[in-house]
Amino acid sequence: MSRRRRGLLYLKRNVLVQLLHEASIAPNAADYRVLDCFGYFRSTGQIPGGGRPIPIIGFVFRLPDWANRHKHPTTVHKLLENSFKSDDAKLTPGLGARFQLARQLAN
Repeated sequence: MSRRRRGLLYLKRNVLVQLLHEASIAPNAADYRVLDCFGYFRSTGQIPGGGRPIPIIGFVFRLPDWANRHKHPTTVHKLLENSFKSDDAKLTPGLGARFQLARQLAN
């Protein structure tokens, strides 16, 4: 990758961090539903199934004041993934419930 392209990616990442941070502290921040982003890190990862390591970027967000600091955060994706892997059918939300959740998260 050229030096110019690396520089452009660096600027874009910094702008994205700044936009996410500004959205989190704006007077109408609740409308954006964005956590406070205060930086990013570079690392390497691997595509599931193997292959060679690839560069990845991770964004760092501040936990909101109401979050339980003694519990490890999880994602909606992980919760749904675990419910689908469960043998207990009651743990898997129906399609309507999943659409309702998506609507609530989007609004």
